[in-house]
Amino acid sequence: MTYGEISCTVVFNYGIFSALARLSPEGLADLRTVAAQLKGHMSRFTLIVEGHTDNVPLSSRSRYKSNFQLGTERAEAATEALTKRFGLPIDSVFPTSAGETDPPFPNNSTANRRRNRTVILKIVPKISERRAGR
Repeated sequence: MTYGEISCTVVFNYGIFSALARLSPEGLADLRTVAAQLKGHMSRFTLIVEGHTDNVPLSSRSRYKSNFQLGTERAEAATEALTKRFGLPIDSVFPTSAGETDPPFPNNSTANRRRNRTVILKIVPKISERRAGR
């Protein structure tokens, strides 16, 4: 799949997960708001949902083998909310994970590590739309 050059990135200023891969009520509300803005326009866009974590190693008792896997679960949880709960077309929303790499905020404090327990939404025009001048 090829994407256009122009994109919009939504970075939440807080960690939208209350625990591991469970969205907080505030996170769900913000995803609902984003979905409402995108509804009716998704034939022209692809939404990439990128899961993130902090850089704290997971416990050996964690059900997740790595922060990458936890980031994937977060992306999938947000994707499910955006599609099944808030009505975005599933064929236009793609989950992925950055895990602990490339965090939206530096992992230099407890507050920033909490903020990195999130997803980033990348709204990218489909290449055919960009070429058509839309």
